[in-house]
Amino acid sequence: KKMLKGLQNTAKDVRKGIVSISGQKSLEENAAIRKTSGVILADNGSELLILSQTLWNKEPFETSVTFADGSKCEAAWKMCDYNMEIGLLAVSKEKIKDETWGQIEIAKLGNSFQTESGEPGIVMGLSSTEELKISYGFVAATEETREIADGAIELLRLDAAGAVFEDGILFNQEGKMIGLVSQAVNGNRTHV
Repeated sequence: KKMLKGLQNTAKDVRKGIVSISGQKSLEENAAIRKTSGVILADNGSELLILSQTLWNKEPFETSVTFADGSKCEAAWKMCDYNMEIGLLAVSKEKIKDETWGQIEIAKLGNSFQTESGEPGIVMGLSSTEELKISYGFVAATEETREIADGAIELLRLDAAGAVFEDGILFNQEGKMIGLVSQAVNGNRTHV
């Protein structure tokens, strides 16, 4: 009980760094819109930089970010790795409302290479119903790898009750980001 309460308190803090991203593929009225979650990684002085999955195999025409307080801003893709299906977006700091700044936070980064089996974790991301979900569990494996087009990546496997995420971010019990749920490598959605 005490550990779960601690994870829930940590989740409240890290939630400030999670955003929802939506992108429209074209200007057409009925153009497809896709959504994903992302994490605020850095402030370069003029922009907030956000890591997320890519929405399509090319940059969408229009992309917006919704922060933890519900406010929305335009975003632009800075770079994308379409093999890994991850990208970096930028939101101009000038476009962020004053009241939003108190509700958002840059994520703290952890070290996934120091993560061990049995450690508790928190995963936040969009479910198949496009709602932000939070789940708690334990790292079950740390030594798995997956081959992708341009190399191999190391995976963490999280056992979390009822957790089926389309995407998301994995945090350790200290609230530091240690992984990203990615459909490119996440065939059964239990790997991060």
